[in-house]
Amino acid sequence: FKIVEKEKQEIEEKNKHQKTIDEIMLNNQDEKNKLFIEIEKNRKRIQDLYIKITDLEKEKYNLSKEKENSIQLLNKQKSSGANLNYLKNIMISFLSTNDKSIQERLLPVIYKSLNFNESEVKMVVEGRNKNNHGILSYYIHRTYVIVFENS
Repeated sequence: FKIVEKEKQEIEEKNKHQKTIDEIMLNNQDEKNKLFIEIEKNRKRIQDLYIKITDLEKEKYNLSKEKENSIQLLNKQKSSGANLNYLKNIMISFLSTNDKSIQERLLPVIYKSLNFNESEVKMVVEGRNKNNHGILSYYIHRTYVIVFENS
């Protein structure tokens, strides 16, 4: 009877150990499941961050291009303002002198500054040949056309 009792105790002990092992395995499985869920959440978060990084890089590129375009526009406006001031001074010099040689030297500068094409230069030359005020008349007419008719 003692042997049976001892075997019974051993079986109970084994069952107890097996139960403990089963509990540990169950806990381990729960932990594995929790870790798996956490890993998936982290993967999703990483994916979202990569998308955000890509979007921010695109935005940075677009802002960089916009900045570059703005700088070019500002430089162009700055240059345009300087060119306009230069042209104004040339026109003042041209209109305020009666010296034909000075006027003749200033005409090519005016042509270049105002981007005259060949037919426009021809009109000026013909106008100057008709009378001394041809360039002024032409310039006034041309300014009217540029400012009012092209608006």
